[in-house]
Amino acid sequence: MIRLEQKLADYHHALDKYWLDGGKMKIKFTNYLTKGIRRRNSLWLVSKVEGKTVGLFHASIHKKHGICVNQIGDIVDAFVLKEYRGCGMAKAAMQLFAKWFKARKIRMVELSVATLNDIGIKSWQSLGFKEYLKHFKLTL
Repeated sequence: MIRLEQKLADYHHALDKYWLDGGKMKIKFTNYLTKGIRRRNSLWLVSKVEGKTVGLFHASIHKKHGICVNQIGDIVDAFVLKEYRGCGMAKAAMQLFAKWFKARKIRMVELSVATLNDIGIKSWQSLGFKEYLKHFKLTL
């Protein structure tokens, strides 16, 4: 799982140097996974092909800051190795997440995707997600 988190970081780093590369994130990912897997309001899924872990998906539930719905579902991480993309793993993960969210009375799910991540944007749009907010940055 750490290896896939590193590959996700490397993918984003290649799109925009704002994101740290996976090598610099290994210790953070180890801590993140160790703590995150134990959280009650968190669900982790892995996709395997012939015993090899090829996809990683993470969803969680959190409270919003009183400006919209009380609790919201969040797709935190999603990554599939390049050679396994387009096989329906994200769709299958989203179906499991939707069932998990609904069982916990969550009716709104959000996620963030990097503007330069065309593959991610198209994938999430194909699963029914709609853009509703733009997040900006300024490099000084």
